[in-house]
Formats: sequence, structure tokens, C-alpha cells
Amino acid sequence: MVTVQMRTTNYMPNHKFNDDVRLDAADRQSVSERWPTLATVLVNDELLEIFREHEQTASTNKNIVYVSGTAAVISLVCSLCVMLRQLADGPGGSEFSWPPHSLSAYLAASGILLGLISSRYCPYRRRWLASRFVTESLRAWHFSELLRASDATGESGVASDADEYRTDRRRRLKAFTSDLLATAASRMDRMREHGDTSVATSTGGALRLASVDASELAEAFRVLRLEHQLLYAMHKLSPDDRTVSGLPLVVLGQVTDLLAALSLMAALCIAAAELVFGAPTSPSFALAFTVLGIGVRAWRDGLGLGADELRYREYEFRLSVLKGEWDEMPDLGSRRRIMRETEAAVADELRAFLRAHEHAQYLF
Repeated sequence: MVTVQMRTTNYMPNHKFNDDVRLDAADRQSVSERWPTLATVLVNDELLEIFREHEQTASTNKNIVYVSGTAAVISLVCSLCVMLRQLADGPGGSEFSWPPHSLSAYLAASGILLGLISSRYCPYRRRWLASRFVTESLRAWHFSELLRASDATGESGVASDADEYRTDRRRRLKAFTSDLLATAASRMDRMREHGDTSVATSTGGALRLASVDASELAEAFRVLRLEHQLLYAMHKLSPDDRTVSGLPLVVLGQVTDLLAALSLMAALCIAAAELVFGAPTSPSFALAFTVLGIGVRAWRDGLGLGADELRYREYEFRLSVLKGEWDEMPDLGSRRRIMRETEAAVADELRAFLRAHEHAQYLF
């Protein structure tokens, strides 16, 4: 296991997913104070405007998928339990008995409809993933400007002043976003299916700033890109995470695994009791525990808990190795390789996310 000493004394104390692109006014103001020669590069109002729109779209559609998928599993579990209750009552039950015979049918129909809404056959999951792909592509483009600046430091004849740089960047960003938004779905599919990670980088032939300080550039990339991504992966694996149903990702995964296993084990024990001991049991109880166990596993798989935990653990390890190598590098020139490998790791994590949640299923 790689042990990394995190030098984060100057890092933002309230760690948030999007503070690396300076979405808050206070954070953006701190850029000018901490990295004055990079303020023009790190603050990009045009990019932030597009970023916010698609970040909101991704969040909204993700919530639709999660809520409808959870409701679908609950509806079908309740439907099957109602059917088991009716089977236990036998055919001679009163027509006024509770629950009514039609309830299971209504629950089943609503569960199927909600399951369809949460599946990849409805547009909500696709919109969520496509919008997330757009935001991460914009984030990668944003930090590719730092890579370009690192390539330009120490060179002559390739840099411009701040006004020329902003004009040139605005032109390149407009061309990039126009193409990205028009082809986001196909680009996302290429990344997911074929591993094409070249779709979210800035193009060449652009103007770069002459006044960039190499030490500021190295520190900005370390804090805003390498450490930010590493700390976020660590946060997702920590008890402080609250992004899934208000519970930590790891804890929720363990609880659902345990609950599903105990439910299925209880069903087997009830069935075995009559076989081994001859004890009279009701098959409805065994079937109810079986339904509960299957429902919990369906919910866990729909949320993608196992895939997310594995992805974050691999991501944390990979970035920890890069962070250790970064700390041993003496200057910016030798750290350029780490910067590019960090961008490659970010792209690989995005591809793994798309693959996991494209095929995650609550019901189908």
C-alpha cells in the first residue's frame, strides 16, 4: 500500500466537488490572491456558465433515476408480499378483506412503470450520463489550459498578454463546446465502449500566457487537480459521504449486502426447519424473506454501490501513487508527466463511471 503525506494546509477547508473550477465567488476571488499569474487561466466565466447548466441537468436527472428506481423496487416488493398474503388467506377469503385483491396488480403495474423510467430505455438515465460527460469534458478542457501553460513556460514566441489570451480562449471554447454539445452522446459512447479518452482535451495551436510563474502553476495543478481528485475519492470512501440516501457509500453497500444475505438465509432456514425437524411452517414467510432479499439486491445493483466503491478505491490508489511521485519531482519540467498521467486517470475514472451506470439495473 502506498502511503502519501497530504500537504493540504492551504487547501479549501470545505471540500466540494466543484470547487476545483471555482464556482463560488469567494473561491474565485482566492485565485487572484493565491495564484496571481494564473488568475486569467483559472477563472473562466464563459465555461462556468455552461458548466452550471449541465451540472444542474445531471443532478436533476440523476435524482429522477434514483427516486424512480427506488420506488420501483419498493412497489414490486410490496406487490409480491401482498400476493403472498392473499395466497396465505386461501381462496375462501372475504371480498372485503384487507389488502384488496387489486392492490397487488396496481403495485406491480406502478413498479414496472417506475422501473422503466429508471432504466436506460427511458431518456432520464441517458440525460444524466450525457450531462455528466459534458461537465467532466468541460472540467478536463479547463485544466488542459494549465497543461498548455506548463508547456509554454520558458519558451519564447508562443505567449500572449491577458487580453489576447482571453479572446483566443473564448474562440476556442466556443468551438469546443459547440462540437461537444452537438456530439456529446456519440463521444460518450466512444469513451464507454472503445476507451476513447481523447475527446475532452483542448486543441493545439492556441495562444498562451507569457507571465505564468512555474511554481504557481505547479502548486495550482497539485491543489486543484491532483489533490482535489484524490481527496474527493477519499471523501466518497469515508463516513462523511452523504451522497446516496443520506448514508455513506461504503456503509450503505455493507448494509445492503448484509440485509440481502440475512433475508435469503432466513428464507432457507424456514424452509429447512420443516424438512429437518418436521416443524410446521408457513411457506409464505420463506417466500417473503426471499422477496425482501431479492429486492434489496436489486436496489443495490440499481444504485451501482459495488461498482462505485470499487471504482473509487482504484481511483484513490492510482492518484495516491501519482501524488507520491509528484512530491519526489524537483521541478515543473519533471512534473509534466505526472500532470498528463493525472488527466489520463481522470478520463479512465469517467469511463468506468459511464460503463457502470449505463448498465446498472433496478429491474431492467
